[in-house]
Parts: sequence; C-alpha cells; structure tokens
Amino acid sequence: GNSEVCVVTVEVPSQLVGRMVKSLTITGEISVAAITRRGEAFIPLLGTEFKTDDLLHLVVLTSSMDQLKSLLGYGEGG
Repeated sequence: GNSEVCVVTVEVPSQLVGRMVKSLTITGEISVAAITRRGEAFIPLLGTEFKTDDLLHLVVLTSSMDQLKSLLGYGEGG
C-alpha cells in the first residue's frame, strides 16, 4: 500500500510501566525504535521493560495511529 510512517515521541503511560516493549509492538505497524531513560537514549529489545518517565520514540504507520492511541490508553479525541 501507500502507507506513510510517522515518528512519534511520547512519555510512557503509567499503565505500560513494567510491561515489555513487545506489548507495544505490532510487526510492520508499530515499533519502539528507541527509549530515552534518564537522558540516555538506547535501542530496546522486545524484552525491555518500560520504566517510569521513559520517553518512547515510536515508528508508526499513519494507518495504525488509532491503534497506537488505544495501546497507549488515549481515549477518543485525547
């Protein structure tokens, strides 16, 4: 298809703290490209756990943005 890709940076929502990167990963649609933690950026593994105050750098198909929002717990219009 003609999908475009967005790079999105969000602070980790509280409900994802302690969960693993794989819980936010959808192959070919949503990927955690990097995490900034305490000022240090790194490329996470699927088993990397999210920690409080992490900044998540996500690569997302534009067609999957709504799915990302629901994974992050953002309600409608939020």
